[in-house]
Amino acid sequence: NGCSHVPLGVTGDTGPGVLTLPLADAWTRRWVESKHKPDYGRFVLTAGKFYGDAEKDKGIQTSQDARFYALSSRFEPFSNRDKTLVVQFTVKHEQNIDCGGGYVKLFPASLSQEDMHGDSEYNIMFGGLLRVGSALP
Repeated sequence: NGCSHVPLGVTGDTGPGVLTLPLADAWTRRWVESKHKPDYGRFVLTAGKFYGDAEKDKGIQTSQDARFYALSSRFEPFSNRDKTLVVQFTVKHEQNIDCGGGYVKLFPASLSQEDMHGDSEYNIMFGGLLRVGSALP
């Protein structure tokens, strides 16, 4: 099994309050899958193997092993000047993973979403790589 890496990007300039980018609600209108590489994996909308409510717990899931994935969504410009910026995401692993990763990147508004890739310029990145049975690079 190879590694799957999932950079989920959000693009925009740097409103007040809480910004939420729901994945499940008409996600194909809000989120853009990159076409930079023809062999990127595809996302599917599902509640997964375990859930509390089949409709309310839907999210976007990677559908193929050993693939790279790239998905982004734009949001309205905001400023966090003199304020704390909190960015969070939730991941539910449903399979035995020997190697994989998931990252969130905040891109500048100039990002070409359809051409997003690992070398695209970004402002903030967090997340991690999971590798079982060997040392991380």
